[in-house]
Amino acid sequence: MTDVRKQKTEKNSGSRIKIMHLTTDSQLGGTEKMILAFLKNSSGRFQNSLIILKGDGALSQAAREYNIKTYALGIKHIGHIWKLCRLYKILKQERPHVLQSYLFHANIAARIIGSLAGIRHIISGQRNIDAWRKWHHTLIDRITSPLAESIISNTEAG
Repeated sequence: MTDVRKQKTEKNSGSRIKIMHLTTDSQLGGTEKMILAFLKNSSGRFQNSLIILKGDGALSQAAREYNIKTYALGIKHIGHIWKLCRLYKILKQERPHVLQSYLFHANIAARIIGSLAGIRHIISGQRNIDAWRKWHHTLIDRITSPLAESIISNTEAG
């Protein structure tokens, strides 16, 4: 089969790479705008979905306008950590090829829960230096970093 026919067959058979994006919040800042740009411009090549650890907001609303399957877990504080069980269930159900996470809390959740759910390709995004971090945040990040296949940064400092 020629390459072109093979590509058309794969595209029609729904074999696009499934990328699940996981982020912390749904307020529109720089990271969230970058996620939206990726969702908007890659929908023909990838099957994208989005999970937000906190509540529904501008990011999830905009993603739905692009027909992106979106989940909001509603984690508001550390006492809601049990809601990460829903993340595990979503990952097991959706079975993405790639789990791309952004920002500290989403990175930690993606690495731990994604690994437990059997996701082979976990990519974490380090967007900035997080001046708010305390020593234990850095420790958790370092301990869980090996669970990610790659860590991508958009800055030298990150």
